[in-house]
Amino acid sequence: MEKLCVQISIGAWTEAVSGTYLWDNKNPGLSYFESYDTRVERFYARLCEGGYVIDKTVLADHPEITHWAIMQPLENGRLEGDLGAMDCISATTLALWWLKRGARVGRRIGNMIVWNDGTQEEIIDYGE
Repeated sequence: MEKLCVQISIGAWTEAVSGTYLWDNKNPGLSYFESYDTRVERFYARLCEGGYVIDKTVLADHPEITHWAIMQPLENGRLEGDLGAMDCISATTLALWWLKRGARVGRRIGNMIVWNDGTQEEIIDYGE
């Protein structure tokens, strides 16, 4: 089984998909993936229960998006629990950070992605 992610992000301009893997105490070290496959639904099955999808495409025309993308806090690979001030935050805190700026945020609940606007998407495991 592939490692699970705590969050998946969709880039504002490129719609490229990236993600942060769940922290593993047996193999410490933060790890990420990045893909230029824009079919984000193909990555939903990688999310851990409670993991987030952060869709930044809705912010593509916002004048502050470049600043936000550069200045976003670093992640710690955990679903909950921040480490330090704003230098190493959980997926939950990062999702809230982007939500406050207008991103569309979804959360995995069972076999669904439940979005902040109330819509839902079923998770299909493509076996990738």
